[in-house]
Amino acid sequence: MCLICLEFQKNRLTIKEARSNFSEMTLDMNDEHRQEVQDMLDIAEGLDKIHEDYYDPFYDFTYYEEGY
Repeated sequence: MCLICLEFQKNRLTIKEARSNFSEMTLDMNDEHRQEVQDMLDIAEGLDKIHEDYYDPFYDFTYYEEGY
């Protein structure tokens, strides 16, 4: 594994930071690992987008009662 993979999976890099690092290191990676990193970041970015689309900061979970 490369530093991008390790640090991103430990939540020490944001998607933006990981993409920036990836663009700097892409020539040093073999084709297979380059694709793995690209896929990992694409999936994470997609999940982040889903979270943004469905997250409602004004919804207060403390008042949720079952059955309503």
